[in-house]
Amino acid sequence: MNVATTCLSLLAGFALVAPLPVRARAAATKAEKAQAKTAKALLDWAAWCAQNGAPEPGRSAQSEAVALGTPAGDELTAELDAADETATGDAVERGRKLHGTKIAKAYDALATVKHDAAERSRFAGYRLRALHWDPSKARGKKLARWIDGQEDVGFAARLIGGAWAAAGDGDASAAITSLVATKATGSLLLIGSADHPLVAFVSLPKGWRKGRSYPVLVGVDGAGSGFEGYGRKSTSSRGARDVIGVYPMTLSNTNGLVAKKYPHYSQTLLDENKAIPPRLVFDLAGVNAVLALLTQHMGAEERVFLTGFSGGGMFTYMKLLQEPSRVAGAVPACGNFGGGGVQGAPGAGADGGPPVLLLTGENDPHRYFTRGDKNSPGIDPQTENAEKALAKLGYTHVERRMLKSGHSPLHTEVWKFVDSVLDTR
Repeated sequence: MNVATTCLSLLAGFALVAPLPVRARAAATKAEKAQAKTAKALLDWAAWCAQNGAPEPGRSAQSEAVALGTPAGDELTAELDAADETATGDAVERGRKLHGTKIAKAYDALATVKHDAAERSRFAGYRLRALHWDPSKARGKKLARWIDGQEDVGFAARLIGGAWAAAGDGDASAAITSLVATKATGSLLLIGSADHPLVAFVSLPKGWRKGRSYPVLVGVDGAGSGFEGYGRKSTSSRGARDVIGVYPMTLSNTNGLVAKKYPHYSQTLLDENKAIPPRLVFDLAGVNAVLALLTQHMGAEERVFLTGFSGGGMFTYMKLLQEPSRVAGAVPACGNFGGGGVQGAPGAGADGGPPVLLLTGENDPHRYFTRGDKNSPGIDPQTENAEKALAKLGYTHVERRMLKSGHSPLHTEVWKFVDSVLDTR
């Protein structure tokens, strides 16, 4: 862990700022007392930093204490401003370990104060801060057990990403990785990052082992938004292949954002993404955040395979066109294309871009028109437009294949495409 920057940015969704500041009154609440004790532990560390030539980590701890409702202290601020950055990394690390344990214990006490259900994110954030200050193996295991016991899988998903972020390079990270490995190997586990609200179902191959690298298939369902069911069918078709499956809960795949399709997203988030362009931006950033976690902790390769059924094609084309260097291959399955990703696209590059297979169905009821509406072009004309866009941007490894199928995600054919690309390595 880099001790020069001791304080992580506040984890999205787990706010540290308390709505109840510490106030001078005789009958202070338990939460206020616990906040004050935690803030004092942070300020003690900040003072040590000022006295030992480590002003930057000291300022970070001071800001964290202020977020808990305590005054910064003019004297401490002056000491930090006057201090030069002279401490060695080893010296700061020794000091941080000593103070970090005390800070973590104070956060532990604060996290367990009785609170309303509406404040669960704030108090979960205190647990994550405790892990950040003391990223030990024992604390990591304890937090992993607590996350595993959460009934709300959407809440637990974001706790996983938050715990990895809090653990950093500490020993605690292994416990979170072990939890994911146990829950996601041969099954589906919902995972979210610490800094983006998108969540995704992740399935590790049955033979997953720490230390190995694995290809990744990102698969997106269509307008029905049956993300979990889509993921289960895809992983069933995966069989024994050593490939990680990632099935994100995207927004660009559907029409109206109906709340029941997105039980793990707030209504505010859905309302903010009514238009398709913002949805695509949201999806790309969110999927990339989850993929970064899997690359760092679960051995996922950085270049991923993409597939999207029907409306899921919107994201598939978006990522392919915007980030071709991060794509191992793309295979839209009866996928929609509305031009998303074309604007500002970097082009395929000198190698002609990754291999692309455009799958469509001969018996697709939406082949020529969407839902029979002659004013709404169907999959065939949309795929033709995608071909033209790919050619214009220099993609030369593109094949279009018509199958004797209806409107289908074509899981078996998708995995055959993945095999064909991996076989050429």
